[in-house]
Amino acid sequence: MPTAAKGRVSVAILETEGNVSRFELQIEAGRVSVKPAGGDADFECGDRHWAAIATGDMAASEAVRWGLARENTAGASALLDVLAVGPVPFCREYF
Repeated sequence: MPTAAKGRVSVAILETEGNVSRFELQIEAGRVSVKPAGGDADFECGDRHWAAIATGDMAASEAVRWGLARENTAGASALLDVLAVGPVPFCREYF
């Protein structure tokens, strides 16, 4: 991931089961760390769309533009777009 990307964004994911998962991503020096978060989210979407965003298949800004996600804080989707930059990582997670 680009080393120039830096910032924090809180995310709320509406799970299929009906609950909401909230966490904060800290992006800095080409790395991402995640911790639990509460309160209002900068970015919101459903779990199916988050799977595509988190794995780099869909840019967060595209999800917002297509009405699949909501950006509550300006710049949140732009920061999350870093997940879609570069090669898609190999993953054994099946969504």
